[in-house]
Amino acid sequence: MIFQLPAVIYLLARIGIVSAQQPAGTRRYAMVVITILAALITPTGDPYNLLLPAVPMYLLDELGIVLARLVPRPPAPVLPA
Repeated sequence: MIFQLPAVIYLLARIGIVSAQQPAGTRRYAMVVITILAALITPTGDPYNLLLPAVPMYLLDELGIVLARLVPRPPAPVLPA
């Protein structure tokens, strides 16, 4: 499910629900949530085992932010002359 995070962020940005600045602004909260999820997934308390799922999850989150920045902006409305 976490592998679909970039696609979900891109689609939300494409629809207009999320802008590229919103996920970038909550980056530190995302890191805390990712670390907690990685701690729940890993069976041991070893920090190296904690980093194995946490680093790819964080990179996928960053990829989602980059993809949200690539969403084309809607064209400006044309005013009648």
